[in-house]
Amino acid sequence: MPNRDDRILVLDSGLGGLSVLRTLMRNLPEENYIYHGDSKNVPYGEKTKEQIVSLVVPTIRHFVENYSIKACVIGCNTISV
Repeated sequence: MPNRDDRILVLDSGLGGLSVLRTLMRNLPEENYIYHGDSKNVPYGEKTKEQIVSLVVPTIRHFVENYSIKACVIGCNTISV
């Protein structure tokens, strides 16, 4: 059963995903969101697939284990590819 505190995680490598978050908030205003922009490791475009996976998987795992996450939206083209 969905929990009122369930959140949608928006994951990005920096700040570009803020436009994705804004669109989500406009279209799904009743939802709760967590935005994570990995400005420490930006840019992702210069990293190998293995490096990106080693950054993204633990991040998602952290949020899933510590917050009530019902969905993860990738706001970064590099991560998506």
